[in-house]
Amino acid sequence: MKKSILSLLLACFLQINLAFAQNVMKGVVSDANGPLVGVVIHDKDNAKGTTSDMSGKYALNGAESGHTIEFRYLGYVTECGMGW
Repeated sequence: MKKSILSLLLACFLQINLAFAQNVMKGVVSDANGPLVGVVIHDKDNAKGTTSDMSGKYALNGAESGHTIEFRYLGYVTECGMGW
């Protein structure tokens, strides 16, 4: 049965900071076993994306309030949420 990363993301989902007058969404993706490496984080409204690093951390540049953010990882259910 596929795991859902949505519940995992809600706890860590999205600390947003302004950097160089650009919105940056930061967070950590993990499950019960620890950080998830290589999760694809994609802003569906502006076609920007990134992946989580070896610590499960990511920073998505250009994220705006109300944008749809998608999280994809092999073996897990793809989940979407609203930025901010």
